[in-house]
Amino acid sequence: MGTRFPHVNDTKAAYQKFDKKVWIARCSVSEVAAIVAGFPCKNVILTGGEPMLQQAALIELMNILCSLSNDYHFEIETNGTLSPTPAFDVLMDQYNVSPKLENSGNTRRLREKPAALRFFAQSPKANFKFVLSDEKDLPEVLELANTYSITPEKIWLMPEGNTTSALAKRRKWLVEICKKYGFHI
Repeated sequence: MGTRFPHVNDTKAAYQKFDKKVWIARCSVSEVAAIVAGFPCKNVILTGGEPMLQQAALIELMNILCSLSNDYHFEIETNGTLSPTPAFDVLMDQYNVSPKLENSGNTRRLREKPAALRFFAQSPKANFKFVLSDEKDLPEVLELANTYSITPEKIWLMPEGNTTSALAKRRKWLVEICKKYGFHI
């Protein structure tokens, strides 16, 4: 867990605000487990960059925490480009899959990995979150839902934006899209 991997799907806005030398600490998996175990909360959300790049270390972390208490619930925030190993999947309670759309600036080859998306679409543990910046993003969401048989109740739409006014403006049309297609907002 001491290494943080940069990932192609991180946005510059997300990581350029912070001085990595100040905010990233190198810790062993057992040190991370001890820190997590010190909190009264048992819901652990693994996020990144792309945390699925570190499955072996995360399996070790989850196993340590489970040895301390069987009350832990594990979720992961993933872009859906990597499939979990069987050992990882058995420990995971929930996948929050947020495939990048064309509006992310990533090429389709980088953002859409069919085998991984098929796995998540078939998993009862997975939900999908799509970030829309414009109503023109909807056909891509519908195409992905159709291609991978993602049911509407597993789809969440989120407006893209970094200001209150941009989010409010996009939320208005997004609510109507969710009503029409049976998605969540």
